Order: sequence, then structure tokens, then C-alpha cells
Amino acid sequence: MSQKLVSKQKRKLPDGWKIVKISDVVQDQLSGFACAIDKLVEKDGYVHLRPFNLGGDWKLDLSTLYQVPIDLVDDTRYYLKKGDVLFNNTNSTELVGKSVLVDKDLNFAFSNHISRIRVNTNVVLPEYFYYYLRHMFFNGHFSRNCKKWIGQSGYTLTKLKEQMIIISPLSEQQKIVDKLDKQMTQIEMMKKEAGKQRDATEDLFYQ
Repeated sequence: MSQKLVSKQKRKLPDGWKIVKISDVVQDQLSGFACAIDKLVEKDGYVHLRPFNLGGDWKLDLSTLYQVPIDLVDDTRYYLKKGDVLFNNTNSTELVGKSVLVDKDLNFAFSNHISRIRVNTNVVLPEYFYYYLRHMFFNGHFSRNCKKWIGQSGYTLTKLKEQMIIISPLSEQQKIVDKLDKQMTQIEMMKKEAGKQRDATEDLFYQ
């Protein structure tokens, strides 16, 4: 976001709203670590999330889990707390920057293609921050500004923390989150209903 645009938006913001760098709202961040396929274990290991676990519905997909040997994991650092945001720093260009909000505590580690972000909850709600990253994703920010290699693209935490975010008082953030949660629920219901109608139509034609 250019300084000119920031200045323009500041003049239009309601009282109590402000524009800050993402680094100003992040309390802690941690990148994951790589683990080769031949070192994975089938049981009694430590779950190691991969990009495919950041599901298409913007929630954690735990249907397939890889495990790494426990002795490879520093469990004082690699764990997830409710409110953590997992940011997909490396993926295909169209998927880089995808994020998931962790909804419960989990003793999970994560690959080097994922970064864990914890925000300062005195400044920004985790849910609000998560929705803001979704906004950036759907606006094409990450796909436009990622670094591209053959077959994959990357967007670093360092670069992310330099970006600007609009924040409001916490009470206003909660109102925004509640409204977006309601809209997301309605969208999911419509998707399910559309799926039922599609299945019913197929049944009629293939009797």
C-alpha cells in the first residue's frame, strides 16, 4: 500500500480507526520446518501439517495427517493455540497466502511452507486479522506480489509484516467478525443446498 493511498484512507477513516503495519499487531511468529518423506512415521509421532491441511473451506483439514519423529520437534515452540493463524507462505501462485484460523489448542508442528502468526489481542482480534488476510488473498495481493519460481511461489513473513492493515476499536472488530461469520454460515448453507439440488437433478436424468 503506497503512502499516498494510506494518507488518503486516513482522512476517510472513522474516529478510532487507524492504519498500521501488520508488524504492529503481530505478537509472535514462527516458520515451520522441513521433513523428508522418508523420515515420516506411521504412529507415535508428532503431527506435521502440510499446505494441503489448509483446506479449501479455509479451515484445517485433518483428514490426512503426516507424523514426524518426536525427537525432531521442539514442543516448547511447535504447538498451536486457539486464535493462531496459519499462513501458507509457499505454494502455487494461486494458493500462496492462504490462511487458516486455529479454533482449538493442538500439539501440532508444521512444514516450512507454513508460518504461525499470533497477534496482540489487545490491538486486534485473531478472527478479524484472519478475515483481513482472506480479503488480501481474494483481492489478489499475494498472487500479484509473491516471488515466483518454477512450479511454486513464495510470500515471506518479512514481506507480510511490512503490509498495512486497517484496524478499528475491538468492539467494532467484533461486530465485523460477527457479520462475516454469519455471512460465511449462510454461504455454506447455500453451497450444501446447491449440492443437494445437483444430486437430485442427476438422479432424475440417470434413473
